[in-house]
Amino acid sequence: MAKKKEITATGEEKTKKKGFIKRHKVFSGICISVLILIVLFFGLLYTNPIKRVEPVDAYDGDNSFIVFAQTPQISAHRAGATLYPENTLAALKSCFAAENDYVVDVIEFDIHMTLDGVPVLLHDDTLDRTSNAVELFNHKGVKAEYKTFEELKLLNMAESFEDKDGNTPYKGLRGADIPADLHIVSLEEALSTLTALKPDLNYVIEVKDDKELGKKATDELHRLLVKYNLIGKAAIGTFNADISKYIDEKYPDITRSASILEAAGVYMSFLFNLDFSKQDAKFTVLQVPYIPFKYLGVNFGSKAFIDYAHKYGLAVQFWTINDEKDIKTLLDNGADCIMSDDPELAYKVREAI
Repeated sequence: MAKKKEITATGEEKTKKKGFIKRHKVFSGICISVLILIVLFFGLLYTNPIKRVEPVDAYDGDNSFIVFAQTPQISAHRAGATLYPENTLAALKSCFAAENDYVVDVIEFDIHMTLDGVPVLLHDDTLDRTSNAVELFNHKGVKAEYKTFEELKLLNMAESFEDKDGNTPYKGLRGADIPADLHIVSLEEALSTLTALKPDLNYVIEVKDDKELGKKATDELHRLLVKYNLIGKAAIGTFNADISKYIDEKYPDITRSASILEAAGVYMSFLFNLDFSKQDAKFTVLQVPYIPFKYLGVNFGSKAFIDYAHKYGLAVQFWTINDEKDIKTLLDNGADCIMSDDPELAYKVREAI
């Protein structure tokens, strides 16, 4: 009996061993297949400078955001965050100061909704980084949606601003000492101010909130774009797929930029030289990064890709470009707009070309 048990045990071990070998082969096969796909994929990525379409040096379509053949646009990202406290009236006004030796063509900013339904200019999900919100409200993670507009008006929105020399000129200002144009600013205040300063200005506006809050922000944004006659002058973006869908369904008159996933889809179409006109795209502007991905082979900034986008009527705008060499490369390759925290630098590079 003992011998039979030994034989049985040995048979079980053989069966287990065969099963292990089989699973190992399957796993190895999957790994090899994935590796081959990765190699092929990155092989395609690194061919991205190869043109898929003939060079596009002129455009006669109806997308007003395609301007490469004229003068590429310079956008003040967060209203010029390097030069002035970001997303404040002070920054917005300073972009058009008479003493400036540079020109801003586009203002970029983001909006969040307050507790009482007022869209305000704010980039981050919270007010912690840019203001004295943690001190004032005595807790971290202060979101615009937690407070009324009047409550947020108590904040110093330049608390953390540091100029190019490392100075923090507005730190510690409280109460009546805070200049009026360094309080939080509503979307209506921003648009009212800017349309008076420069009627022909273009805009890049991102809706930060999602779900019902984002829909309410979009409703208010559309109302104000109509009120200030800015439909067609503002490219609206969002990272939230539900808000993109909401814009497409309810506000088809809004010029929408592609989401990151949609932009990736355009890039894949470019890699395989697909006819993008056959796709039912609801966006006409690509707002894409350059620095974070170019070293991985994903180069939205190559002339080949920009030509491909232009052929299919897509404007290409880049964020956030603060390096002089990168600015020049993108302008040389046909970028329609450079969004920079330092619009003064971007302008000077453009004028030197």
